[in-house]
Amino acid sequence: MPEPERPHDALEVIAPLVDMILGCIHREYPNQIVHGLSSDDDLAPPRELHPAFFGSFDWHSSVHGHWSLARASRLLPEDELRDRCLAALARSLTPENIEGELAYFDRRSGFECPYGISWLLLLHDELERASLVAESRALAPLAAVCERSLLSYLEGLTHPVRSGQHDQSAFSLGLFLDVARRRERESCERKIIDVVLRHYSGDVDAPIRYEPSNHDFLSPALSEADLMQRVLPEEDFAAWLSVFLPGIPVDGGVDWLSPIGCPDPSDGRLSHRIGLDLSRSFMLKRIGEALGEADPRRRSLLGAAAVHREAGLSAIDPRHYSGAHWLGTFGIYLLSAGAEPGEFA
Repeated sequence: MPEPERPHDALEVIAPLVDMILGCIHREYPNQIVHGLSSDDDLAPPRELHPAFFGSFDWHSSVHGHWSLARASRLLPEDELRDRCLAALARSLTPENIEGELAYFDRRSGFECPYGISWLLLLHDELERASLVAESRALAPLAAVCERSLLSYLEGLTHPVRSGQHDQSAFSLGLFLDVARRRERESCERKIIDVVLRHYSGDVDAPIRYEPSNHDFLSPALSEADLMQRVLPEEDFAAWLSVFLPGIPVDGGVDWLSPIGCPDPSDGRLSHRIGLDLSRSFMLKRIGEALGEADPRRRSLLGAAAVHREAGLSAIDPRHYSGAHWLGTFGIYLLSAGAEPGEFA
């Protein structure tokens, strides 16, 4: 997958990613279920446990796969691929299917918190932005449950989770904050910002040199910086970043943070590293753009973002379901950041 340089090039990259996601979204097996059992009655196949989100290997990948299709339906031109996205969303997001998901949540508080349910809120937001009224209305009750679950999570989050995988708190809080702002959920926004400032405003000298752990798909340091740029004014963020990541070059160099690559894309855990290059790219880009144009670190951040973007996009391989079931979302999230209909980043 070549590095896109212009909007139509990005469209050429996004189309196969969307096609890859469509091949996974209603594929039930193989499947990994994180599922607590209280009795034999809790044993059931994925399609019965999760009528809406049974495909794509696991629940959170199914959810953000649906987000990818909703995003694509808003940005793609009217063609056969867009029609397939809309058909897949209509098949999954029915009132009956969401009732089944709600029944599952009723008996399992904290399920997929924070990662999966922050993506579900992003999905609901994207359905609204795409004017998919029936699907948005169907998903709304589950989105309300997920919002309450994340607010409860915030109350119990006495310390940040600084991992590079699903339980990391910074990445999910960023998604939650984005949704709260777009939907004008001012009370949620204030609660998130209070937690963010309490957990991260005093951090200094992030040990980014120790990253990554072998199976990371998120950078703890960059996720935190990407979160802080959402809540601090430009000058305050620039000052905070100076003490948090003091090693960012001021000469435009990009060698300070190199893509990690993946030695075996067929390995489910190692394929996380492709996701890391993709997530580093969109985080580095947003961190760099949050700085003023005169800031000497900006070019180094944006240059490193471009290098990671090329490495991550070129490594996505639809032949390996280990990565195909989820990497398309990170690619589409990267390519469509800030995009409007007919445009790509």
